[in-house]
Amino acid sequence: MYLRLLSKREKELFIGLAQHLILADGENSVEEEKMILEYCEEMHIPYEKDSIKMTEKEIIEELAIISTFQAKKIISFELMGLALVDKCYHEKEQEMIQGMNKCLKIDDDFERKCKELIIGYIKLQ
Repeated sequence: MYLRLLSKREKELFIGLAQHLILADGENSVEEEKMILEYCEEMHIPYEKDSIKMTEKEIIEELAIISTFQAKKIISFELMGLALVDKCYHEKEQEMIQGMNKCLKIDDDFERKCKELIIGYIKLQ
């Protein structure tokens, strides 16, 4: 929804993080793959499955340097949506998002609010 507001580089990094996230729990669901395709369409960038060229840590470190606080929150929010699209917030996904938020200096309350908002949205659908 907000990904179009990111810079070109942030979009590329976001897709890399999204790929890491769907692999975090060892289960690559159809819903997650579909969501990544929708993200790429929204951002007008191509999707190359299995094209991760940077580690999760490298991506987060670069985002911490180049991104505004608003962009960091957009990335966190959209990754939460991806984590919840299969209606299961796996422990490994939680660890990844919480670790990223800590590095990006996003407080824990933001994660909780995003989770509640997205779960409510999914229920409405």
